Amino acid sequence: MRKLLFIVLLFVGLTGFKQDNNRVITGIVTLKGDTQGLFGISVRLKGTNKGVITDINGRYHIAVSKHYRSLIFSAVDYKSREIEIGKRDTININLEFANPGCSERVGF
Repeated sequence: MRKLLFIVLLFVGLTGFKQDNNRVITGIVTLKGDTQGLFGISVRLKGTNKGVITDINGRYHIAVSKHYRSLIFSAVDYKSREIEIGKRDTININLEFANPGCSERVGF
Protein backbone atom coordinates (compact mmCIF):
# COMPACT_ATOMS: atom_id res chain seq x y z
CA MET A 1 0.00 0.00 0.00
CA ARG A 2 2.84 2.39 0.80
CA LYS A 3 4.44 1.70 -2.58
CA LEU A 4 1.20 2.53 -4.38
CA LEU A 5 0.78 5.74 -2.40
CA PHE A 6 4.41 6.68 -3.11
CA ILE A 7 3.97 6.08 -6.83
CA VAL A 8 0.77 8.11 -6.97
CA LEU A 9 2.32 11.00 -5.05
CA LEU A 10 5.44 10.89 -7.20
CA PHE A 11 3.35 10.99 -10.39
CA VAL A 12 1.21 13.87 -9.13
CA GLY A 13 4.28 15.77 -7.98
CA LEU A 14 6.13 15.37 -11.26
CA THR A 15 3.19 16.38 -13.41
CA GLY A 16 2.81 19.52 -11.32
CA PHE A 17 6.24 20.66 -12.56
CA LYS A 18 5.50 20.18 -16.25
CA GLN A 19 7.08 23.04 -18.16
CA ASP A 20 4.69 25.19 -20.16
CA ASN A 21 5.99 25.19 -23.73
CA ASN A 22 3.60 27.87 -24.99
CA ARG A 23 4.56 31.48 -25.49
CA VAL A 24 2.96 34.50 -27.10
CA ILE A 25 4.44 36.18 -30.15
CA THR A 26 3.45 39.81 -30.67
CA GLY A 27 4.18 42.37 -33.32
CA ILE A 28 3.02 44.97 -35.81
CA VAL A 29 2.47 44.53 -39.55
CA THR A 30 3.04 47.63 -41.68
CA LEU A 31 3.16 48.49 -45.35
CA LYS A 32 6.70 48.61 -46.72
CA GLY A 33 7.89 52.21 -46.58
CA ASP A 34 5.11 53.26 -44.19
CA THR A 35 4.82 53.29 -40.41
CA GLN A 36 1.04 52.89 -40.20
CA GLY A 37 -0.16 49.42 -39.21
CA LEU A 38 -2.18 47.26 -41.59
CA PHE A 39 -5.63 46.08 -40.48
CA GLY A 40 -6.96 42.61 -41.35
CA ILE A 41 -3.70 40.82 -42.14
CA SER A 42 -3.84 37.07 -41.49
CA VAL A 43 -1.11 35.77 -39.17
CA ARG A 44 -1.08 31.97 -39.17
CA LEU A 45 1.11 29.19 -37.80
CA LYS A 46 2.64 27.36 -40.74
CA GLY A 47 1.06 23.95 -41.27
CA THR A 48 -2.07 24.74 -39.25
CA ASN A 49 -5.33 26.63 -39.50
CA LYS A 50 -4.56 28.40 -36.22
CA GLY A 51 -4.20 32.09 -36.71
CA VAL A 52 -5.23 35.62 -35.86
CA ILE A 53 -6.02 38.86 -37.69
CA THR A 54 -4.21 42.15 -37.09
CA ASP A 55 -6.20 44.85 -35.32
CA ILE A 56 -6.87 48.39 -36.56
CA ASN A 57 -3.30 49.40 -35.61
CA GLY A 58 -1.68 46.41 -37.31
CA ARG A 59 -0.94 44.69 -33.99
CA TYR A 60 -1.30 40.98 -33.38
CA HIS A 61 -0.58 38.38 -30.71
CA ILE A 62 -0.60 34.65 -31.22
CA ALA A 63 0.12 31.77 -28.84
CA VAL A 64 2.63 29.26 -30.18
CA SER A 65 4.26 26.12 -28.86
CA LYS A 66 7.88 25.22 -29.41
CA HIS A 67 6.87 22.78 -32.17
CA TYR A 68 5.98 25.56 -34.61
CA ARG A 69 8.81 27.26 -36.45
CA SER A 70 7.20 29.80 -38.81
CA LEU A 71 4.44 32.36 -39.13
CA ILE A 72 2.70 33.12 -42.45
CA PHE A 73 1.54 36.71 -43.00
CA SER A 74 -0.97 37.13 -45.83
CA ALA A 75 -3.83 39.22 -47.19
CA VAL A 76 -5.50 39.94 -50.51
CA ASP A 77 -3.42 42.34 -52.64
CA TYR A 78 -0.25 41.79 -50.56
CA LYS A 79 2.68 39.44 -51.06
CA SER A 80 2.62 36.70 -48.43
CA ARG A 81 5.64 36.33 -46.17
CA GLU A 82 6.87 33.41 -44.14
CA ILE A 83 8.93 34.39 -41.11
CA GLU A 84 10.96 32.06 -38.89
CA ILE A 85 10.04 32.50 -35.23
CA GLY A 86 13.33 31.44 -33.69
CA LYS A 87 13.72 32.69 -30.11
CA ARG A 88 11.96 36.00 -30.74
CA ASP A 89 8.87 37.06 -28.80
CA THR A 90 8.30 40.13 -30.99
CA ILE A 91 8.14 39.99 -34.77
CA ASN A 92 7.44 43.24 -36.61
CA ILE A 93 7.26 42.92 -40.38
CA ASN A 94 6.30 44.92 -43.44
CA LEU A 95 4.37 43.71 -46.44
CA GLU A 96 4.40 44.99 -49.98
CA PHE A 97 1.71 45.05 -52.62
CA ALA A 98 1.47 41.96 -54.82
CA ASN A 99 0.81 44.15 -57.85
CA PRO A 100 3.41 46.94 -58.10
CA GLY A 101 0.87 49.14 -59.94
CA CYS A 102 -1.43 49.01 -56.93
CA SER A 103 -0.07 51.77 -54.74
CA GLU A 104 -3.23 53.05 -53.06
CA ARG A 105 -4.50 51.75 -49.78
CA VAL A 106 -8.19 51.99 -49.03
CA GLY A 107 -8.99 52.95 -45.46
CA PHE A 108 -11.88 51.71 -43.37
